[in-house]
Amino acid sequence: MSGVAIDERRLIRASAGTGKTYQLTNRYISKLIHGTSPDEILAVTFTRNAAAEILDRVLVRLAAAADSEEARAELAAAIDEADLTGARCRDVLAGVVDTLQQLRVSTLDSYFSRVATSFSLELGLPTPWQILDDLEARHLKREAVRRLVRSGSNKTLQRLVNLMTSSDTTRSIEDSLVQIVSKLHTIYCETESDAWHWLNPPTRSSNQQIESAVETLSSADWPEGKRWDTARDQTIEIVGERDWQRLVTVGLGKKIAEDDLTFYGKEIPAEVIEAMTPAFDLLRADTANDLAEQTAATFEILEMFDVQYTLLKRQQRCVEFDDITRVLAEATLGSHAAQLAHRLNASVDHLLLDEFQDTSVTQFRLIEGLTAGWTGEDGRSLFLVGDPMQSIYRFRQADVRLFTNVLESGFLGSVALEHLQLTENFRSQARLVKWVNEALPLALELLEAREIPFVRQRPVAAETGVPFKFHPFEEYDGQAETARVLEIVADIRATTPEASIAVLVRSRSHLAGITARLMESEFAVAAREIQPFAEIPIVGDLLALTRALLHLADRV
Repeated sequence: MSGVAIDERRLIRASAGTGKTYQLTNRYISKLIHGTSPDEILAVTFTRNAAAEILDRVLVRLAAAADSEEARAELAAAIDEADLTGARCRDVLAGVVDTLQQLRVSTLDSYFSRVATSFSLELGLPTPWQILDDLEARHLKREAVRRLVRSGSNKTLQRLVNLMTSSDTTRSIEDSLVQIVSKLHTIYCETESDAWHWLNPPTRSSNQQIESAVETLSSADWPEGKRWDTARDQTIEIVGERDWQRLVTVGLGKKIAEDDLTFYGKEIPAEVIEAMTPAFDLLRADTANDLAEQTAATFEILEMFDVQYTLLKRQQRCVEFDDITRVLAEATLGSHAAQLAHRLNASVDHLLLDEFQDTSVTQFRLIEGLTAGWTGEDGRSLFLVGDPMQSIYRFRQADVRLFTNVLESGFLGSVALEHLQLTENFRSQARLVKWVNEALPLALELLEAREIPFVRQRPVAAETGVPFKFHPFEEYDGQAETARVLEIVADIRATTPEASIAVLVRSRSHLAGITARLMESEFAVAAREIQPFAEIPIVGDLLALTRALLHLADRV
């Protein structure tokens, strides 16, 4: 047997439809064929559906190879095992089924939760603990903000108001505070204190410096003419009032700030630019001080919020997935590898990570910890697969730059990785692949997403007679757009009944409304990310009733 190298260290960039799950399950099956125990392999991804798909593919491909010579030949070619036999496939399949409970194919969150459960006392987690759901988390964050407002000084309240200066005016004050503080709290948890206090600005402008800058402007050799006189007087007034925002947004100051050295079609003299220099120096000093003070004040508010929120979670004996990931990263998981293997009754010798582009910085640190100390001679393997074009977990601090940095460096921590690019699309029609190859580079250019290199795909799937059409909407404004969607869907269904139709929307609220209208029109609809079950009003009422009935002291 040759097969996929048992100690392979590889990073694959695989666009949608190019077979990344196929490649991952090839590695998994190859290791099983070579006699690797299932409890030595950890295969992780980001959703339960994806984890289930990986496990299903492993079982189905082994079963098919055990039963069919054609399927066995396909599997043998995929994993480079020329002498693969049906008996070997049956033995491996039987072994997998017998140890199904030991298979570690899961989400990253699920695996980290298992580890945290084994180290609860060392990690300082409440015992016992449970995962906080989104609905309860929002409730506790709201309560933490209320406590912050009640206990804070006038200075604290002023800083909270400052945080709201650019918030959505359609929201209530409390809603705005909860949204802003919650969003910034995630950044607070991911950073050290030094990151909020690193700026060391020069001294703020003094009255004497302002007077000196005004004197420099007044005594400079300005060109003759009414426009230049007006520009000089306006600039002197702005500097005297320390109106720095206005200095760079109107008149002559705006021109110089934007490096446009012409004024009403004439070149701005070097003497005038030199006379403006002290004013711009003072602007930089005052602006840097404002930013430093605002950042430090924001950190102080978030620190106070974190105290309240952490206390509320401990009282409820709850944690969030991000809490678990963070405390594990801080505990340097890799330095406790032997203890970890003992408590989980299994070591991690082969790590297969799907959707690597959706990894956050904290998760990345944990993965580095799991692979710390791996050498090229220890027989361990690391397989990463992903595509920066498919990064969808940025709301959970996924950082696509981690993927691109590993691509460029060829290293994850101390582990050297080979790089492979998959470009053959086995899923989509040539028309769709052609459209993607033309549209996405333009989209990336418009978004200035230079950290995401685009790779063209080559279609392999057989062409069908159904044409591909794209119907973009510039924005979604509710009922009018929903009616238009219904109209387009009805037209496609009437003219091309065999076509598949996908409707992509930006938010959960849009999805729920369009799905309901499609169902009312008797279209068969399969929707994803509809409103969470527990948030449906009637379900909430039933849950409340159930809690009341189960509460022995409740006399209702």
